[in-house]
Amino acid sequence: MLLSERHRRATLDPMPRSATHPAVAPDDARRRSRYLDPVTVKERLHHAVEAMSDEEARAALRTLADASGDPVAWMLDHAPLDDEPETDEERQAVAGARADRERGIKPIPLEDVLAEFDAE
Repeated sequence: MLLSERHRRATLDPMPRSATHPAVAPDDARRRSRYLDPVTVKERLHHAVEAMSDEEARAALRTLADASGDPVAWMLDHAPLDDEPETDEERQAVAGARADRERGIKPIPLEDVLAEFDAE
């Protein structure tokens, strides 16, 4: 479920408060809804998104991308993180870099490397 029941009611339920809370007079409910309740569908959607956790928002975004019919959005959403397996050489290079960091050796910024090669 994307939204908890409490958040769904607070953000998506179109019923006025007087219908769900008989103790609230209809005039009070109308006045309160004018200032507190979202007016447009986009405002209701905004409130729903604000109430979501990151995981719920990620799932909702994926659902919207699937529903949009945009093939590029679908491909990006379903693409693997890396389509090539890591080689032994790459694993060794990563292990070496991590070992250097643990020994306190700072990495060389890319700008410095580029400046060195441009100067020669």
